[in-house]
Amino acid sequence: MEIRPPGGFKIKIKKVKEICLKYLFIAAFLVLNSQLYAQDKPNVIIIYSDDQGAIDLNCFGAKDLVTPNIDGLAKNGISFTKFYAAPVCSPSRASLLTGLTAQRAGVPGNAGANIKSHAGMPGDRYTMAEMFKDAGYKTAHIGKWHLGY
Repeated sequence: MEIRPPGGFKIKIKKVKEICLKYLFIAAFLVLNSQLYAQDKPNVIIIYSDDQGAIDLNCFGAKDLVTPNIDGLAKNGISFTKFYAAPVCSPSRASLLTGLTAQRAGVPGNAGANIKSHAGMPGDRYTMAEMFKDAGYKTAHIGKWHLGY
């Protein structure tokens, strides 16, 4: 069978099939090759500390403290230096975990600070831990939670 497109030249279906098949094999090779050499997911460790000032690490300018291990992590990893924090820990933690403001995360003040305070972050808030799990990561929390119960 032959096809005569406008312009007058002939294209044989067999030749078109051969060309398509070649490109299909090349595409399959490239996809499989990229999958074989794809990097594993990077490790993600978040160190979140209370009562630490913006320049309480050597890597951020401290002259009176020695912080070589955290400086090494900052040098070889990614440091996020722009973040709005609350003056107490629960709202800041809720914001970090959800990506929402403390009020939208449901934790405008410290969780469990007194009998009248909010019991903690609502369970229906989608957190970065859930996002990482959905992406195939294994997650863990070590240390202070202070987001309620």
